[in-house]
Formats: sequence, C-alpha cells, structure tokens
Amino acid sequence: MPRYFFHLHNHLEVRDEEGKQLPDLEAAKAFAIENARDVMTSNIVQGEICLSHRIEIEDAQGVLVAVVYFRDALTVIR
Repeated sequence: MPRYFFHLHNHLEVRDEEGKQLPDLEAAKAFAIENARDVMTSNIVQGEICLSHRIEIEDAQGVLVAVVYFRDALTVIR
C-alpha cells in the first residue's frame, strides 16, 4: 500500500514526517479533506477561516501529487 505525506500550509507550515499508508490517491485526497475540515473547525472556533489554506499531498518519493485547498473541503450555502 502506498504511503502519502500531508503537509499543512496555513498560519504555520507543518510538514508530515510520518505519512500514512492508504490504498490510492483518491483515499489520500479524502483523508486530506477530513483533516482540512478538522483544522477549519478549530479556526472557526477562534472566529476566522482562510479558504486559501491548503494541504499538499506528496508520495513516498517526495513528488507533489495533489493539493487540497480548504475551500475544496466544504460547500458554502447561502
């Protein structure tokens, strides 16, 4: 099973040194969306949200394979 690394870019830049084994890139994107929502929840409690923050997904070779922006992790309903 491939290993993916999830690097958070928001007010801080947090590199994932451990990674997570997941079946494929689609599962990695779903995992990143879940994590983005968790981070946004904390930000909302503090009274802010920045939809341009992102999680970059790298494969085990260090190749950037996807970027999940926080804005992609939710639907805004007006």
